[in-house]
Amino acid sequence: GSNGVTNDVITLATASGSPAVNVAGSSQLYWYTDLAGTQGYTKTGSGVLIFRYNTDNLTYTGTTNLGGGTVQINQDGSLGNVNNPILVSANSTLQSISGNQQGAITLPATRTITINSGITFTLQNSGTANSTVVNGPITGAGNLTLNTGTISLNGANTYAGTTTIRSATVTLGPSSPLSSAALTLTSAGAAANQLSTVVDLGGQSQSVSSLSLTIGGSNQVTNTF
Repeated sequence: GSNGVTNDVITLATASGSPAVNVAGSSQLYWYTDLAGTQGYTKTGSGVLIFRYNTDNLTYTGTTNLGGGTVQINQDGSLGNVNNPILVSANSTLQSISGNQQGAITLPATRTITINSGITFTLQNSGTANSTVVNGPITGAGNLTLNTGTISLNGANTYAGTTTIRSATVTLGPSSPLSSAALTLTSAGAAANQLSTVVDLGGQSQSVSSLSLTIGGSNQVTNTF
């Protein structure tokens, strides 16, 4: 990575199952080396695992299991091989924050995301100038929260839980629906920074069981659907 020798590698392995990377409490773990192995890994603990400053395309294969807390990425390569699926097994956040603090991160169609039942997966940009494109499908019975900046969903989504969109512009591909469960649009406004929530359906029809609008802050904000 950028703060180490370019051929530094840490290989994760366990006798069975998935190796765990535990970041407890409010701790932060900065990962600068390549991450290798064939069993993927499980992020545990409520802390933050940070690949934000790592310039490596990580070479590990297997499932990236988000089992709590936050994982910060600065490129799709922070998630290993392009065929590695993402499993969300506990309430977790995947935060996109490009190396220059603004820009786009694109997840390929081969990188599927599955959210377990009763679990909320938050996909978050670090700021309004950041954007994330998800080209793979989002599946499972869990809930999805889309937070801040611009987020594009282009996969054949089948997730069944609720959807919350907070202060973000969300664009859907023509065959990339949101769940038909409850949808909440939330905007946050402050004196110096008024934010809006916008959903572009991409020409498709969208049915939801209920639609809720929440406006925060002291200034006028706009929700558009």
